[in-house]
Amino acid sequence: TVLEASDGPEALSVAAALPARRIDLLLTDVAMPEMDGCALATRLRENQPGLKVLFCSGYARDMALHQSPRHSGDGFLAKPYDAAALAHTICEVLGETEPLLAGP
Repeated sequence: TVLEASDGPEALSVAAALPARRIDLLLTDVAMPEMDGCALATRLRENQPGLKVLFCSGYARDMALHQSPRHSGDGFLAKPYDAAALAHTICEVLGETEPLLAGP
């Protein structure tokens, strides 16, 4: 199940509305209006310390995450990316085998 939010505060509201539900992976842009992706991950980890996070950005990883505390399980995906790169990186972060993607 995919839960969608347009910004950080909305993501916090969506997560708060599902208190008994564990989120397997947060996919977030580093730079967002209202609240950046690093702050969002920190806030969500207050209630779910083991939350896996995949950050994406148009900037290089070191520039994008320079102020963020790094967690060993976090992933990073540089923009632009395609579906295969997204699937590969999600599987990497979740520690799962890669899915077979149909089509080109």
